[in-house]
Amino acid sequence: RDFKFTSEFIDNPQVHNNILSTFEDKQRPNGQIPTAIGIWGSTPWHFADDESTLLYVISAAELVKHDKNFLTPKRQDKLEAALGFIDKHAFDGRYVIPPGDRRGWVDAFIYPKSDINTHTQGLYALALMSLWQMGYASVPHGEAYVAKEAYRNMAKPHGYLPLSARFPEAIDATALYPEYLAITSFGENLLPDSIVKDTINSLPWSNHGIKVLTASPKGDYFDPSNFTHDLLGQRYQKGDYQNGGVWPLWHNNALVVGRLHGVTVPQSFRDDVLRQVEVTHWPE
Repeated sequence: RDFKFTSEFIDNPQVHNNILSTFEDKQRPNGQIPTAIGIWGSTPWHFADDESTLLYVISAAELVKHDKNFLTPKRQDKLEAALGFIDKHAFDGRYVIPPGDRRGWVDAFIYPKSDINTHTQGLYALALMSLWQMGYASVPHGEAYVAKEAYRNMAKPHGYLPLSARFPEAIDATALYPEYLAITSFGENLLPDSIVKDTINSLPWSNHGIKVLTASPKGDYFDPSNFTHDLLGQRYQKGDYQNGGVWPLWHNNALVVGRLHGVTVPQSFRDDVLRQVEVTHWPE
């Protein structure tokens, strides 16, 4: 799953293609693409019911946009199978995740019931748009439009993009990532300026940067019981990891999306990143 983030800095389409092919070779019969190769190299390929299959479709579309020869007959079959897996989650233009953990990028969060995660909904809209652009007749353009509107409508309760439909107060900095991909990879906008501006202006900050996920724009944390255990068997405490921690990736992604939409944000991201990297203790 994290390959999608690093692939932006691989200026070699063939390397990108080789890595995608490796994931394709492990695709399950139901079309699901694996999440990870294995923890520390000592565990089997890991499959979580998360956004990995959506990211695979988007990554394939980026390659095909670069060179149509990357859309081989084998890859067409793999994409068709991936679409089958995706369709099983789709209802009226919304991508519904099952209860539990490992349901999206915020993989440590436990969803008590089926839900619509904003980050994943945006990726769903972009994946449908990608398939349509690659010529998949089974994906009508109207279906992608409905999914895009559902992504936008997630902001209706408060103006900003929340964690999910069942957690409309919670604000999630990663919810802007699909917009980043849409603009930088496909020259499209999924969100209007107003939603981006309201989300950017609502994101709470700590001394180190934007908190990745909080229970509300006030910056209050979730109770640790909302999260799974860490490698030491402890629940993620307030300010730890995805429970309000600062992630340079999402801090800077939010600011870039803001700039792309004309929102006034800090001009230098490099100093922010270096300052964050130099911190030896991350209380928040």
